[in-house]
Amino acid sequence: MKFLFIVAISVLFPTFAWAWGLSEALNHPWGKARLVFSVINGNSINYCLQIADTGLFQDQSISQQIEKALHLWLEPLRELGIHNTIISRVSCDSPLLNLWVKVGPDADFPSLYAYNKEQKNANGAYTYTKVTLNTSYIYKTGSKQYGTIDFIKFANNDLNRQKKEMDLLSLKQMTLAKFSATRNIDWLAVYYSPYKMLIHEFGHSFGLCDAYSAQAIDSCDSKFSSRDQPPSIMRDAKFFYLTGDDIIGIRRLFARYLSPG
Repeated sequence: MKFLFIVAISVLFPTFAWAWGLSEALNHPWGKARLVFSVINGNSINYCLQIADTGLFQDQSISQQIEKALHLWLEPLRELGIHNTIISRVSCDSPLLNLWVKVGPDADFPSLYAYNKEQKNANGAYTYTKVTLNTSYIYKTGSKQYGTIDFIKFANNDLNRQKKEMDLLSLKQMTLAKFSATRNIDWLAVYYSPYKMLIHEFGHSFGLCDAYSAQAIDSCDSKFSSRDQPPSIMRDAKFFYLTGDDIIGIRRLFARYLSPG
């Protein structure tokens, strides 16, 4: 599917520098698994959800967080003429799968809280990415330790309230620090909740790289990256909304593969 550019490039992409960066993986066959291609080619995202710790995480809650996080990344694309992308939940063995989200203990990379990896389908083609939230991960600092907690806990385990909370978080451009202060909650407890981490990991799923220097050297395409490093979802992930840097990054990603006219 082709989309028309409806806003001047000079308006969409100011000349001042940002920290955004496109993943170097896009230059390889496995890069075809990124969501930028499922949106451009079919204007759709088909995801599945696998929850191992069902006693700690609600299926409907995580599904709601997944769809909200995806919509955050899709919203800035309206300026490129991309509208009404269809987000559907499918089975994890569906041939239409674009995104697999796993919430549970992870033995492959136990030292990581969350990570993103391209996956092959039954025919050996890279067609989807898998986001893993490792619920066995424990962050320790001093005498305190923090594990993954479902974001719905901050909404009194109410799905309707959680939806309203997530809408307000982006509308009010809420940071983790501000949200924690208003709730009198340790911000690290919020940091290790799925919703905020899903926003960051989905940036990778679309095709963006980490925007902090240690990772940017390895994961970013130097031809499609900025050298500045302002705070952003893809840098320090301390936001419940897309910063200006994130918005320019996702628009540059799609502009790279869209054909005008």
